[in-house]
Amino acid sequence: MPSPKIGEIIRVIRIQKGFTQTRLATQAEIKSSSVISEIETGKIEPHLQTLNKILKALNLPSIEQLIQDTGTNDSELTEILNNLSPEQKNELKGYAKCLLERNNLASPPS
Repeated sequence: MPSPKIGEIIRVIRIQKGFTQTRLATQAEIKSSSVISEIETGKIEPHLQTLNKILKALNLPSIEQLIQDTGTNDSELTEILNNLSPEQKNELKGYAKCLLERNNLASPPS
């Protein structure tokens, strides 16, 4: 069964903003309030597009914006990155790009 955490968060925010499940479904252009209910109770996990529609209806930033704003969740990595010089950060970027390119070359085509 999917984790209800994202659904719980949506439920709390929806209630704080005074939305019913029906109003949220309508404003998010989701076919039914039962979908909102299933997301909130953790019965289903929303697709990224659906989640972004819900966030927009609740006047919240998209997932992409939240990720960009919050950065990494790895505090150890964040601490390391914060202690690198600008030159070291550029070197690390180059290394990361090489790793990604190597991984893409090793991955079979989809």
